[in-house]
Amino acid sequence: MHDSNLIGLDLAKNVIQVCKIDKNGELISNKAISPKKLRELLAKSTPSIVAMEGCGGCHYWARLAESYGHEARIISPKKVKGYLQGQKTDANDAIAIAVAATQVGMRYSQIKKEVQQSLQTLDTTRRFLIRDLAALDNHIRAYLYEYGITVNKGRKSLGEIIPIVLDDNDMRLPQCLRSTLSPLWERYTITESQLKVAEKSKAALVKQLEPCKRLLDLESGKGVSRLIDSYADGYLTKGEFEPRIRTMKARLQHIDEQRNTIIDQQALKKDLHCIITNLETFANQVHSSLSDIGWEEKRAIIRMLVKKVEIDLKEVNVVFKVSSPLTPDKIGTKTVQDKSLQDCCRGNFSITIKHHAQ
Repeated sequence: MHDSNLIGLDLAKNVIQVCKIDKNGELISNKAISPKKLRELLAKSTPSIVAMEGCGGCHYWARLAESYGHEARIISPKKVKGYLQGQKTDANDAIAIAVAATQVGMRYSQIKKEVQQSLQTLDTTRRFLIRDLAALDNHIRAYLYEYGITVNKGRKSLGEIIPIVLDDNDMRLPQCLRSTLSPLWERYTITESQLKVAEKSKAALVKQLEPCKRLLDLESGKGVSRLIDSYADGYLTKGEFEPRIRTMKARLQHIDEQRNTIIDQQALKKDLHCIITNLETFANQVHSSLSDIGWEEKRAIIRMLVKKVEIDLKEVNVVFKVSSPLTPDKIGTKTVQDKSLQDCCRGNFSITIKHHAQ
């Protein structure tokens, strides 16, 4: 038993099987009517559960039933099959649909809105025109190749050679075949223009849908296109759309942060390489220059470089006057410390000379 009447529909193009069951589960009628009669029935009936299989036209009839105050339920044909009794006929199918709609825990398909179905139809039309255009392109190229006329890749090359081949002065193609090639090329150009119109219509409709507009605000990619197609096909509801948009936005922000980190690391590596190269060059120049000067000049240079010499019984520590090194986190920002190394640890910048006490 249920709280409202139940109407099971076995949809078809010209004749629709309608099964009516009352609140007590008793069969009222099970007969075939025309689509026009079904519209009148839905308009006159009290609010009921209207169940149907997922098939062509089911979303239209579901929206129509909801507009008259009914509760529409679309069920997958695989789930209905388990409730079919007897031979597979329209009458038995309608009863099976009605029985399946009353089962506890039954999952129903989402009813597409008109704008979702329009987006899906435009995308299907666009794909059909793309296949038709590719078929015409391949047929015309093969048509010409049979007579020794080769065409480079691309639509532009095909559009440049067709007027030449159709010219009366060009004798490569037999005259009897030009009358066939001309309508083929005309159909090709018409299909190409129709494809452009379909793509513009789809793009305009995508910009009108709020979920699609938010996706287009993010970076474009295959993931965004798949989400838009999923919304158009009815696989995602608006409630499922929202968290996926937020997840994609957070993921893109994380990728952007990683990209910036990699750029900073590459800049740091480049700066370090430049510093090391310059130090090696400077060291080689100093070494080659020191070999040509006398002892007095060398001693003067040592006095300028050495800050102090510490001598004890076991070792000699020589502390040099050097500038504060650039730390890795400051090389990227090009900052230089003004503080000298007078107070720094001498172990990092000293040379220990071992000697034996006399």
